[in-house]
Amino acid sequence: MRGSGSKVDIELATLEGPLRLGGRGNWTKSAGLAVSGTVEHVAQPTPVLTAFLKGMCTDYRADRCTFKIRQ
Repeated sequence: MRGSGSKVDIELATLEGPLRLGGRGNWTKSAGLAVSGTVEHVAQPTPVLTAFLKGMCTDYRADRCTFKIRQ
């Protein structure tokens, strides 16, 4: 996170693990939180991780989940 006046910039990334997360967004007092990104398998997809991503994401295709959060 980086703050600059009335805005906070956010970057998302995993360090290690079976899933790779990447994304970015920001927060302002007037607009709230807005974040988007992707989650994907690092190696060969497993049934458990595939089921998890399909359950958590509204858009899951080609072993990749895209997400948007706005609040």
